[in-house]
Amino acid sequence: MTDDPDELRRRLYRPDASADDVARYRAVAPAPTAVLEPDPAETPTPTPSARRRAPLLAAAAVALVLAAGGAVLVALGPRPPAPPPAPRFSADAGVTTLVASATDRTRFAAALAAGRSAGVLHFLLLHPDRIPAAIRTVTRADSDERSGTGPAQIALDPSPAAKRGGELTVMLTIDRSTAAGWSVMESAGEPSQRLDDPVDAHRITALAGLPAVATFRYEAPAPQVLEIMVPAGVRWDAAFTFTD
Repeated sequence: MTDDPDELRRRLYRPDASADDVARYRAVAPAPTAVLEPDPAETPTPTPSARRRAPLLAAAAVALVLAAGGAVLVALGPRPPAPPPAPRFSADAGVTTLVASATDRTRFAAALAAGRSAGVLHFLLLHPDRIPAAIRTVTRADSDERSGTGPAQIALDPSPAAKRGGELTVMLTIDRSTAAGWSVMESAGEPSQRLDDPVDAHRITALAGLPAVATFRYEAPAPQVLEIMVPAGVRWDAAFTFTD
């Protein structure tokens, strides 16, 4: 009788298999290979460097936020555009600005926005150190202040002394940052109908509430009209002073 392991194993499945067949198979069968299961308590925890890394997300699309419960990825939108640069005062030659703090400027602009005069002459009366140099040491000064909205012409009404010659200082304040300007003429009328050219004119990029200042010397006859050039709807204040 054969001692072939495979043949003996097949005999075990026959109906007439006996205990002797089982004993003979066990005597010649190969030893089973042991399969060892790892002990969970002894299994090392993978280090962070060994873990599978998730795909990197674009820096512009996510942000890492440290919260109380840990780190959280928060989706962000596209990076917002840079804010526009802050407006800056600019002007042609001969124009300066009144020394005014941010609080002063806010007060001037708020008064204009409320439909009132900016009160520049009153401000200079209370702060003589802020008076423009051109009118700080004079023996004669005839001053006035007007306000309005949009383009306009102002009658200067020079005094008899001013009509003989001297200097005119103009201080223009508006309620917002925008392009503006003024012209001084010897007669009134629409620009296309006037026969005379401006005796003084300036263009500025104004800042809200910041008075722009310019002084020019004139000979007789004295200028009669101050033309304010601002966009429609812009509130303005014009203080002017005739001096010797």
